[in-house]
Amino acid sequence: IGRVLVRDALRHIARQADFEGQAGIPVLIYNPLNWERQEVVTGDVDFVFDDPLADDFQIVDCSGRVVPHYVLKDEEIIFMEVLKGNHKRRVRLAFPADVPPCGYSTCYIQPRTDSLPDGSGQWQVTERGAANSYISFTIEADGGLRVKDEVTGHTYANLGHFYDVEDAGDEYTYAPCPHSQTITTAGRQAKVTRVVETPVLVTYCSLCRSAMVA
Repeated sequence: IGRVLVRDALRHIARQADFEGQAGIPVLIYNPLNWERQEVVTGDVDFVFDDPLADDFQIVDCSGRVVPHYVLKDEEIIFMEVLKGNHKRRVRLAFPADVPPCGYSTCYIQPRTDSLPDGSGQWQVTERGAANSYISFTIEADGGLRVKDEVTGHTYANLGHFYDVEDAGDEYTYAPCPHSQTITTAGRQAKVTRVVETPVLVTYCSLCRSAMVA
């Protein structure tokens, strides 16, 4: 029910948008927060199942600039909507976007041209981290994150660890037990795997073999 309510609300906003900026299938990127966001977005685009555009396309912004993208998933779906069957090819995309506060920006899906950029040179990727001109991060041996703000030089260490401690209190008040023990992943060996590396997105999987009692 929640997904349907969100879908219908976004459709209502989309009906008021101006799609005359470029030719192609419009894609709206919403920002519900009250500050501008410049980041990689992910989303699903449903093509008619036999539409050849789904095989080879590009994304452009309102000014016609080609935006690098990566296909995360490509699948056939069939669903019902108000007793109407839909046979679609759903493509999940990742691409960078600039979105104003409490607003939206529009991109367009078009047939691919020779001007499609590869997005190379935007960042450097290693086996356990990545960096650009603004921020860098490294996954430590125990799976914790070390993040550095490349603008200010400030470093944040030991991020992302699991900590669990007992609670003898009630739903309102925390109360420690005698001889308290904390279970944590900090200090344990982790297996780090780079799952996806693209011009716009890199994904890692970090698995800690076991937690330890601190």
